Order: sequence, then C-alpha cells, then structure tokens
Amino acid sequence: MIAASSVVKRRFSKDAFTGHGLVGLDNLGNTCYMSSALQCLSHTRLLVEYFKNEAYLRDINLRNRDGTNGKLAVAFGELLRVLWTSDKKRFAPNEFKRVLAKFNPQFTGSDQHDAQELLAFVLSALSEDLNRIMTKPYTEQPDSDGRSDVIVADEWWQNHLKREVSVIVALFTGQYKSLLECSVCHYESARFEPFTFLQLSLPESSFRSILLTIIFNSGRVPMKYSVRVKHNATIQDVKHEVATFLSRELDKGVVTSSGNNAMIETLKTQLVIARISSLHIIDTILDGRTPLSQIHEKDQLTVFQVDPLESVTTLSLHEAPEKALAKINGNASTASSHRSNSIPTDTKDTKKQQNGVHTNGNTRSQASVTDESMEQEGSQSIEDESEEQEAGEPDDANDDEEAEGGDNHADELLPVGTSVFVRGDKAKEYASARVIGSSAKSGTVDVAYPTGNRRYFVPQGKVIVRQSDEAHIYLVHRRVERSTNSFTNAHITRLFGAPLVLRISLRATSTFDLYIAVWKRLRRIFNWQAPPAPTEFDKSTQSDSEAAEHEGHEKLKADASALALGDHLPVTKFGFCLRMVTSHGTGCSRCEWLEGCLGCLILPSPHEPLQLTAEETIAIDWDIRTLKEEYDPIQASKLDFDNSVQHNKRQDNMPLSIEHCMDMFTAKERIQEAYCGRCKTLRPATKTMDLWRLPPLLVIQLKRFCYTQVSRRKLHHLVDFPLRGLQLENFVAKQREPRRMQESGLQYWRFLGGKLKHEEEEHDAVANKEESRDARIEEGDEDESTRPSTNPLSPSRRESTPLLDAPATAAVRGKDGFLYDLYAVVNHVGALGGGHYFAYVLSEKDGKWKCFNDHQCKDIDETEVASSTAYILFYRRRDTQNMSIEELFPPIVPNSTKHGENSGRDPAEESADQAQVEQLLEQSKLASGGSSCIIS
Repeated sequence: MIAASSVVKRRFSKDAFTGHGLVGLDNLGNTCYMSSALQCLSHTRLLVEYFKNEAYLRDINLRNRDGTNGKLAVAFGELLRVLWTSDKKRFAPNEFKRVLAKFNPQFTGSDQHDAQELLAFVLSALSEDLNRIMTKPYTEQPDSDGRSDVIVADEWWQNHLKREVSVIVALFTGQYKSLLECSVCHYESARFEPFTFLQLSLPESSFRSILLTIIFNSGRVPMKYSVRVKHNATIQDVKHEVATFLSRELDKGVVTSSGNNAMIETLKTQLVIARISSLHIIDTILDGRTPLSQIHEKDQLTVFQVDPLESVTTLSLHEAPEKALAKINGNASTASSHRSNSIPTDTKDTKKQQNGVHTNGNTRSQASVTDESMEQEGSQSIEDESEEQEAGEPDDANDDEEAEGGDNHADELLPVGTSVFVRGDKAKEYASARVIGSSAKSGTVDVAYPTGNRRYFVPQGKVIVRQSDEAHIYLVHRRVERSTNSFTNAHITRLFGAPLVLRISLRATSTFDLYIAVWKRLRRIFNWQAPPAPTEFDKSTQSDSEAAEHEGHEKLKADASALALGDHLPVTKFGFCLRMVTSHGTGCSRCEWLEGCLGCLILPSPHEPLQLTAEETIAIDWDIRTLKEEYDPIQASKLDFDNSVQHNKRQDNMPLSIEHCMDMFTAKERIQEAYCGRCKTLRPATKTMDLWRLPPLLVIQLKRFCYTQVSRRKLHHLVDFPLRGLQLENFVAKQREPRRMQESGLQYWRFLGGKLKHEEEEHDAVANKEESRDARIEEGDEDESTRPSTNPLSPSRRESTPLLDAPATAAVRGKDGFLYDLYAVVNHVGALGGGHYFAYVLSEKDGKWKCFNDHQCKDIDETEVASSTAYILFYRRRDTQNMSIEELFPPIVPNSTKHGENSGRDPAEESADQAQVEQLLEQSKLASGGSSCIIS
C-alpha cells in the first residue's frame, strides 16, 4: 500500500473535481480514435470516482512487469484531473499520447488506428498498473467433467482473482460460459473464461446489391437498375441478371419468370459492363470472371448494350478495293501500305530512347487481359507467324527491294496499326496495344497503348497478334470552351457527359459506319431527323473542287481554335466529328505530345475501313452551334428508375437488432475437430457461448470491420440498440444440474478414475466447512481476515456484494441485474483503414447527450445516438446506478493479507514506492499544473 502525500490528496480530493468534464481533446494528428475512447472513459462515473480519491495512488503496482510501472495510470489520472477541473473548452493530451506510444509503439506517429484496439490496451495496462496482486501465482483451470456450473465457474473466477484484482476487473470484467459437446459420445466440457469486451459480429447477408446504369442500344432512355447477387459472385452473374431483366422487358407476358434461356444467353453477349471514372471516361471494361469482391460500393458501373456481332461484321463497303479487304490486324503485308485518313504514324527517328516509354501524362493503367481470353480469340504469336512464312515460298520481291536499298517494308515484322497483346511484368497478364513500327532484323516491335504511352523495342516473344475481328471502342464527349487563364489559346476542350462503348469489326466497319453508329446512339437527345447519305462522302461522285477540299481537311491538325471555328463541319456534315485520342480523352493517340494535336480526324467515308485497335478511345467533338441549337437538355437528363433500386435499397438498409446479434453470439457452432475428454481423441463437436457473470459496466463492440482472405471492408449496417433497458436475461447461461450416476456404479467410477465425489456430497462438504468456519470465528478461534469470502471480488459473498459476484440468476440478483442503460458510444464514419472517430456521451450534469468531435463539444438529441456509425457501446448495469465505487471495489486496508495483496510489505519498501509515485507525478508534464497544455 502507498500512502498518499498531502499534496497528492489536495490534487485528487473530491472537492477538486468540480467541473463537468465537457472539455474537448485536440487532434494531434489522426488521434480521433484516442480522443473518442478517452471521452467515453472520462464519462464512466464509477471509474472517475475511483480517481477522485486516494485509492488510485494506493493501488499503483510499481513491480508488475506486465504493466507500465504505473506511468500510464499516472498519465490517465492526470488527464482525468484536467478534464474534470478545467474551465477551458479544449485540451491537448500530449503527455498521455507520449506515454501511450512509449509502451505500445503501434500508436507512435500520426497513423489512424482502431479505437477498440486502443481501448483494449488502455484498460489492460491500467488493470496491470493498478493490480493489487504483487506476485502472480501459477494456476491451472479445472475442467467441468460433469460437475455443477456454479462450482466450476467459481473456481475459474477465483483463479482469475489470484492473479488480477483491480478496479478494471471489478467494473469491466465479466465471465463467459463456453460449452463444448462431443458429437459422438455427447460428453460435455464447460469453460468459464473472463472477458472485458463483448464482441458481436454483425449478421451479414450472403447477398449484395449492385447499382447499375443501363445504356440501351435502341435509343431508349437510360435506366437505373439494381441486381442482388451473392457476395462470391462475378461480373458474369451480374450480366445474367441484367440479361434476364432485358428478356422480360422484350417479351412481357410471353416468357416465364425465369425468362427465355436462349434469349438470355444471346443478350449476355451484347452486354458490356464498365467502371466509369468521375472524369467522364471509361476506367476499365470488367471481365466476366472479375469477382465482385473487387467492386467497391462507390464504383459507378454502367451496362452498355452493344449491337450484335453479326450486325457489325457485315461488310458495308460500297467498293472492295485492296485496302478495304486488308486485314488490319492480321498477316497481310499490304495493310501497311495503306494509311487511311492520312493518320501520322511514328518512324524510327521519333524514338526518344531505347526500351523506354514515352508518356502523355495519363494516370490510367493499360487494360490487361489473361491467357484464357486470348486463347478464346485465337491469338497467334509472332514467332508462329514467322515459322509459317518461312514454310512457304520466299518473297523474292522483298529480297530485290532490300537489295536495292529502296524505301520498302522488307524489314517490317508487323504492319503498322496491327492490334496486338503485349505481355506485362506478370506472366499471365497482357495489355492491348497498337503497332507503330517493327524490325525483323532486331526482332523487336514498337507499340502504343490506348493510354497514349509508347514502348519501343519490345522483343517479339512478348507480342501476340490479335486475331479476333470483334473489338470494343470507347467514346468520350468533348466541347470547346473559352479559356480564362491561357495566353496561348483562346479556347480549350473539356470532357462532359457519359462515355459510350461501341462494338465494331476491325476489318468490316467503315469510318462512315462509325459515324452512323454514334448518330443512332445520340439522336434521342438531338433534334435530328435523318443522317447524311453515304453518297455525300463518296469520292467517285465528288467534283474536283470538293475532292481537293476533302484532301485538305485530311491533313488538318486539330487544336481548340480549329474546333471552335468548326473547320470540320463542311467535311463531316454530322454536327460533330470523331478524333482518335488517348484513353484520357485530351490528346492525340497518333501524334507526339509536343505536336499539340488534340486528335487526328476520322473522315466519314463508306469505302474507308477503320484503322483502329481494340480498346481505343474516340473523342466526339461537338460543334458549338449543334449544342446550342439542336441539343435537348431535357431529353439528355432523363433517367428511368426501376423498382429494383428501391426494393434492394430497403433490403440493404433493414436495421438489425442487437438482440439478433446476441442470438448469433449464443448460437450453436459446429466444430470439425475438438478434443473429447471421454473419447481421448479429436472428434466433431458443437460449441455454445453464453454469458455467465455480468459486469457492472458492459462494453460491446459491433464488429463492423470485416476481413477475409480476398477483401477488407466495413459493414455499414444500422444496428438498433436500446438507450435504456437492454435485457440480457435470455442470454445468460442457465445453471445446469450435475450429471447423475444413471449408468452402472462401477462403470461410472472407472470412467471418473475414482477421483471425483458425488456432486451432492461435495455441496454438503462445502456447506459444512463454511458453517464450522463461522462457528470458529464467533468463538474467536479464527481471525475474520483469514476468511476467503471477505474479498470483495469473492464469488461466495453474494449477499453483501451481489453486483460483482452473484451467479446469473434472477432469484439472487433481481431483474435489474440483467438490465443495462447506455451512457457512451464510440462512432466511426468513413471507410476501412481511414475515416473518423467521434463519441456520444450522456452527461450527468444535465442528463443530455453530448457529441465530442475532437476538440468540439455540442448537444445532440438522443434520437441521433442509435445510428449506422455506432462502433463501441458502453452500458451501465441499472442496479449500480446509485452505488459508489467503494461499494463495488472497497479500498484496501493497511496490513491486509488477502489473496497476497501487499502481504508482508516492508515499511521501507512502501516508503520507496511512495517516493517513486511522487517522482512520476513530478515527471509528468501535467504535474506542474497542466495549464500550459490547456487551450482556451
């Protein structure tokens, strides 16, 4: 025991705690997790009362190696003193944070942490610092082995008290009952372990809702639609749900509720699901095998219904010249000699560095594909192509041209513009790219990615030619605006609106077909009647002047001023023009960045095949007059909502009751293997968890942070918990009778090994022992202090201290012993790994709820307390409402020898401990008065 000095008594006297504790805590750098937990502890009345008197200093255990040598207890006591004596509004807990980080490096720095982890460490450290047990004995926990629950539970509790007796144990520690039953022989084994936190898992639905925006290919108004699929589902499952919905929409009243399977499978091939960026661009096309665990709740997913493949592969060319039939991404060498639309291509003199990447500053990564998808497309490596070419007849013409040294393509490994896959750093991941140059001599290929990044001298072993004719291209909307902060350009281009995805044929779709496809998709929001006829773009029917003008526009470079003047309108005649751009939509995908080109123009021609690659981005540059005169903003803003959106939202937001969480906690759990004391081997078993001993203060953690092998996320379920009258009687284990000897007496005795008595005889023996001890005490033969039941935490003193020690039965405790009232809540808003913590506490000053948000403190209505942000709940047992800390945890008396508490203490040793406590107070930054750390 440590006697408190007069200075300490004045600092911690009851009269000194005259404040109301309504002092905010400054955020020291992501310390909201600490502030919210400390505010809840600061408004735990019984704990604050304990620190108001000298018992706090008397209980400091300076020799406990499991604690902090009293340093954290002193820092916490000083913190409470400041919060409850200061008339200021805010305070910076620098000293407490320093001591906390010293003994737990996890909390060093300014990283965000879990408030429950901090709270668990603080309570554990305080319990060790204030532990009245000087020397912890070794204990062995007994097995129930058919004995009465009351006896076994008391043995476990007594063993716990032999090692730890503190105010934390008295206020926050309860007892579980864990019952393990063998599924083979039905042998039962019960354990009664102590707990400080009641951790409740939130019952999570096996389904999740995915909100989608469907863009139809029929010109129908876009629709918000919600699908409900299992958590382990994939994007392919989402496609199936959307296709089923579309099949019902197409043929209402004819198909069954399950839809036409053939139609569903057809519709699934027409669906493309993309993740849309907030910058009005396509972030990525989601593969059907993508698991939903990679889809975040805030991701914007759009379903594009593209045209059937057969409708885009039909040749629409009016003529069939050699360049129209060339395989743009195949093996025909003739394709390299045709460069439609006069698109600039890279030559070797434009290479800036070997094996380097020329970037246009895009932040989006290249879309990757897998080996499986390339196998489905029938992609072929360059080495295989070379072998096929060598097996055939030699190309004498090429040899002659190479000998002559003329400008030819004999050294070309692949035609410019060929769609290829380039192997990435990972062995099974490839990125789509376009060939911009190659060399057969060096065996390398130069490629450009859809992002605009370029890579030179890629070994041919890492390049695979794309053989599939089908491809998806991305389209973004651009408009011209006046520049307010540019001295070189009076106009700038800006992205707007929702992007589009179109399916094309790399060999059969003409540039005119692409314009028509865009026109059909957008005619709903423009006052368009009919598109221009293909004959208007047929060079064979144009006059010489028109052809010359057309040739002039082919070489036109795009800049903002040219777009603003509408130089493209006489040629395109659509009210918009299409340009090849990088995936971010701002620069040209063909020209070097230094050239300042905003995108090479694609001229509509019924005879020109598209020289595009898969996943390439096209910019739709809108004419200013078209947007002003023909654009219909009302039609553009229309968006239908299917009933599934509200229905699934209600399903997701259905509140859970805390009773439901408790039911899950106490539900029977099947275990594959557990050791059976009767079978003497591992057997299948069932495990049941119940409450046995209810603490005066119950801390409940709602486990919102969900960790699995493939994902980490936070559960935002609304848990309905009562502010008053939380009833736990139904979740407290019922007392079980001891196992009777129904089998043969000899068999049962052999099973027990001859070591256990009959339960009734054991009860009688315990009762007789207690009566004889009482008689000796009354006669003066035995001192009262040697009676084990005098310990305030002893389970046998049920009548004198029923709040700590009574068994969980209403007959002994009364109904109020199972009722709890809420007095504090730790809340968390935001996502896992970040977010923000704040606290709600019930002030005993005026009986109103307060919100502590770092240094801010304000009143709130009690209807705001129960919310989906609640994380840690602090409950007080109702029968302790008017009790003092001395009744629940009596202070120790001098020369006490109970349970080893300060037994045999030398006066000199106590004097040294007292001096050391005084030194701790002096070393604390707050010991000098703490006013320097208080901020008004």
